[in-house]
Amino acid sequence: MRTALELLAEKGFSGLTVNEICARSGVSRASFYRRWASPADAVAEAVNQAFHFPMDFSAKTPVDYLLKFALALEHAYAQPLVTPAVGFLIAEIKAHPDAFERTQQAVRVRREAVGKALETMAEPLRWGDGLDLDLVLVILSGLASNAAVTGKPLSRRVVKALITRLVAT
Repeated sequence: MRTALELLAEKGFSGLTVNEICARSGVSRASFYRRWASPADAVAEAVNQAFHFPMDFSAKTPVDYLLKFALALEHAYAQPLVTPAVGFLIAEIKAHPDAFERTQQAVRVRREAVGKALETMAEPLRWGDGLDLDLVLVILSGLASNAAVTGKPLSRRVVKALITRLVAT
C-alpha cells in the first residue's frame, strides 16, 4: 500500500502500474493480485487507511465534535504522501473514476459516523442557511488539506469560530 501511495504521489494515477508497484516494493505480481484486483484497489486502500482514525471523540457539543474531527483530518493530511496522492486522485477523477469512487466509499462511511455521533449529542443541531453535514465536512476537509499544503497549522480558535458560524446550535 505504501508503495502504491508513493507512486501515486510521484506520478499520479496515470503513471501507476502493477509492475512498478511490485518492482519497487519487492513483491511478486501474484502476491499483489492475491490482495488487490487492480492498482485502483491498492491506492484506494492506502488513501483510506491514511484517513482511518477513531471517530469516538469525547465531545459534549456538536461544535466540539466537529472541531476534533477537523483536527483529525488535519493530522491525516499532514502525512507526507497523503496530500499529493489525494490531489492526483481529484485531478484524475474523469480519467480514473474507479479509483476515486473506491476512496469515496470510505468517505461516505466516515460522514455517516459523524452524522450518527452528532445525532447523539444532547444539544440539537440545526444547520445554517443552505448548509448540511456534507457541505460542512467538505469545508473542514478543505481547511485541513490547505493546512497540509501551506504548512500553516489550523488555529483551533479560528476553526471553532468557523464551525460555530456554520452550525447553529
